[in-house]
Amino acid sequence: MKSNMKHRSVILLSYMCLCTTFVAAQSEKDVVMEARTLYKTEMASWHGTAMFMGKFPKKQAESGGYFSYVDGKRITCLFFSNDSIPKTVVTMSFDTTYNDHTAKVDTVHRSLTENENSLLAIRQEAWDRIQSDSTFQFYNGLIPNIVPLADTKGKRAYIFTAPSMDSIVVFGNDYLLTFDTGNKIQDIKRIHKNVTPIEYGKKRNGNLITSTTHMHFPETGNMLTPSDICTIMLYEKTAGWQEHIAISRNAVSIWNCQKDKLANMSLDAWQKSSREKSAKPHKDAQTKSGNGTTAGKK
Repeated sequence: MKSNMKHRSVILLSYMCLCTTFVAAQSEKDVVMEARTLYKTEMASWHGTAMFMGKFPKKQAESGGYFSYVDGKRITCLFFSNDSIPKTVVTMSFDTTYNDHTAKVDTVHRSLTENENSLLAIRQEAWDRIQSDSTFQFYNGLIPNIVPLADTKGKRAYIFTAPSMDSIVVFGNDYLLTFDTGNKIQDIKRIHKNVTPIEYGKKRNGNLITSTTHMHFPETGNMLTPSDICTIMLYEKTAGWQEHIAISRNAVSIWNCQKDKLANMSLDAWQKSSREKSAKPHKDAQTKSGNGTTAGKK
């Protein structure tokens, strides 16, 4: 009898461990999927605004703003008019190369679709709340960037803190707003309470800094957030990064910039791995502790 109970306990414990691993894996998958959605829309916005400013200077006075959204295998950047009932001014539809030459550009004015109207309403509601709610804090040289999303996961808007200067990447001071079906704000979550600006392109001992870090307080969680990963993906190639790391009290979350993959481990395991790596001679890289950065030849 005791043997059977012990056997059942072992099975139950194994099952619980398996379930915990599965939930963690699912959570990582969800975070990365959300990050990729954010990345796609932001890439479309970056390329779309550059095209709009460069190719349509006469239409800029008509525009009340822009937003981007995923539409099947393509991503659309839409500039809307400043009329009381906005219409499209210009739309650019990109494939995943974001090549201007393969973008489909439409300058014909039309009414917004139901989904586009939802995204516009979410964007405007978020902007109005930023102006009136002291929950939102922004600092000199940093500006809010609203990214509205509406899909099977629901209606929401991420608010990033964007730099107004070149060669700076900002992590933190970001927010997630969730909306009801009527496009009204249901909840506001401050993702990071801290803000970490990182200057990229810097060198140490003649080598480009290729590994950077920021800290997570308990309320942010142990894992890199969708907004973190989106930000990394937007800048990783320009910055020449190989990895970016979020360090929390007991855990480390690492984004491999070369493989675009997420890895999570305990702080102890990461520190042990770092000690083992630093103990090995390496001809092509120099590593220095402090400031959370690693310098290596690129």
